[in-house]
Amino acid sequence: MPIKTHTFQILDDEDRPHEYAINPFKASEGLKIQQSLLHVIGPSIGHTAGAIKGLSFGGTVAEMVKGMDLDGDNLASAIEGFALRIVEQGNDALWRQLVSECRRQNAKGGLIALNNPTNFDIIYAANYGELYRVVAKVLDVNFAPFVKRLKALIQSLSEDETDQETPSSSESSNELS
Repeated sequence: MPIKTHTFQILDDEDRPHEYAINPFKASEGLKIQQSLLHVIGPSIGHTAGAIKGLSFGGTVAEMVKGMDLDGDNLASAIEGFALRIVEQGNDALWRQLVSECRRQNAKGGLIALNNPTNFDIIYAANYGELYRVVAKVLDVNFAPFVKRLKALIQSLSEDETDQETPSSSESSNELS
C-alpha cells in the first residue's frame, strides 16, 4: 500500500504562505520517534485532558470512558502544545527527525527536503514559529489517527467489560425467584 503524501500550507513568521508536502513516517521510524516524544512530552501529557471530555479516573475501564468524547478543536490545540514542548525541551536531532519526511516549496516552485541540515538551518533561522507549526502538523499527520483509534479501542474494551458485568435477563429472573 503506497504511503499517502499530505500537502498543506503554513505561514512563516512574516505571514507569508509556504506549501509543504509530508509523507507519514514508516512504522519502524514512527515507533522510534514516538518513544523519543514520550520522553520529552510525557511530563506534560496532562495538557491533553481538555481534548478528552468525560474521561474519569478510577473504577473499571467502562466507568473511566463512559461518556468520553474527543474534542477536535481541543485535540488540535493539545497537539500544538506538544509541538511547543518538543521545541522547548527537545534537542536539535529530534526536531530534524520530526521534519525529516517534509518538503517545502522553494521560490521556483520545486520542493526542497528538510532532512538536509543546510535547508533546515536556512529556512528556520529567525523563523521558529513556522517550525513549531510544521512540527504540529507532523504530529497531527502521524499520531492523531492513532489517538482516535485508541479512543475507539478503549470504548470497545469498555463495552466488552460492561457486557461481562451485566447479568443476562434469564440470570436476573432466576435471582429474583
